[in-house]
Amino acid sequence: MSFIRKSVPPPEIKEGEVLTAKILNVEYPVESSYKDDQGRPKYQVKFRLELPSGYECNSWMAYYDEPSDRSMLGELSMTFMNAIEGPVETVKDVLDGLKTRGSIYVKCSGFREYNEDLYPKFKVVVNRLPGTQKSLKTTKQKKENPEKLSKADIDRLSPELREQVLAELQ
Repeated sequence: MSFIRKSVPPPEIKEGEVLTAKILNVEYPVESSYKDDQGRPKYQVKFRLELPSGYECNSWMAYYDEPSDRSMLGELSMTFMNAIEGPVETVKDVLDGLKTRGSIYVKCSGFREYNEDLYPKFKVVVNRLPGTQKSLKTTKQKKENPEKLSKADIDRLSPELREQVLAELQ
């Protein structure tokens, strides 16, 4: 049948492993099936992503017009501003800017079963972006506790990302 496309099998991955994903699309705000206490719908950001193997997946994050600094969207916004070394006006500017950058890190957060097969679930890594090693820390935290990658952190990275990180550390 010509209208059915062949899917790429899910990657062989361990929980906690970090990969670079190409951003195919970012949709926001997408109305969620979840409701708040007053019965109003909650909103989400939908990332449509493609892994290096060609496997496509979605990752979801709560959407706020004005996110707090502790929310995933707030942390991602601050990481983006650090990466571009300047402020942005709105969350929409951040999300459009991420789409323009074209890639983001994702972490395998677990697995789900479908038709007796296991499929990985992915979360967007909010404290760093591809092409920059800046992480989300305040100036005070950076002075007190400079960020160091542990051997366990490096072991969880995909092989190609591990090589890149090790090269940058030397």
